[in-house]
Amino acid sequence: MILKVENIVYNELLIRGYNVDVGIVEVYAKNDEGKTTRKQFEVDFVVNQGSQRYYIQVAYDMTSEEKQKQEFNSFRNIPDSFKKIVVMVLYSKKVYELSKEFLAFLLKKRLYEFTPIEVSKMLGVTNKTIINRCAKTNDKELFFLFHNSIIMV
Repeated sequence: MILKVENIVYNELLIRGYNVDVGIVEVYAKNDEGKTTRKQFEVDFVVNQGSQRYYIQVAYDMTSEEKQKQEFNSFRNIPDSFKKIVVMVLYSKKVYELSKEFLAFLLKKRLYEFTPIEVSKMLGVTNKTIINRCAKTNDKELFFLFHNSIIMV
C-alpha cells in the first residue's frame, strides 16, 4: 500500500515541475581509525527545482520509536541544510481513504508551506502542543504531518 502512496507523491512532484531523483544519499565520514568511509542512506525522493532541494520520505506509520529512528536516520546524516519532509499517511476506517493531511500536502503549491497554526488546525490540537514538540528538537524547521500527531526530529 505504501508503494501506491509513493507513486502518488512522485507523480504530484513531477506535475509541479520538480526534478525527482529516487535513491541514495552518500555521506563520507572518518571512522575511529581515521580512515574515510562512505555511508549510504536511503531517501525516497531527492527533489530539485533550480537552487531548491528537498529530501522526502514517505511513510505509512511511525508510531513506534524504532520506526521513527529508521525513517529519520537518513535525514540526520545528510550534511546540508535543505528542507527535509516526511509525508505520512494513515488510513481511516476505509482502507483507501486518504487522510486530510495528505490531501492538504497535494494541494499546496510549495512543499514547505505548512505553518504551525495550519498544522494545529488540521490536527485539532493547540498551537502550544506543536510549540512544545518543537522545543524538544534540534531542527525546528522540520515537522511532519500525521493523522493525529506531529513528530519532530
